[in-house]
Amino acid sequence: MAVPTGVTLVAYADDVTVLVEANSRAEIERKAAATLELAVQWGERICRESRKCTGYTPRAVPVHLP
Repeated sequence: MAVPTGVTLVAYADDVTVLVEANSRAEIERKAAATLELAVQWGERICRESRKCTGYTPRAVPVHLP
């Protein structure tokens, strides 16, 4: 899974943090959305291949940018 340039994924156990570096809020939002879409596609593929699925609800943490 190739994430956009400037995106770092940090994973521990069943938690993942997405760190996005960019020059504008719009670019941060675009890169974050593209990365989350990749994660959804990956999860759907794993679910199809293993036939074992667990549902998760995404929790958003508000970030206030200047």
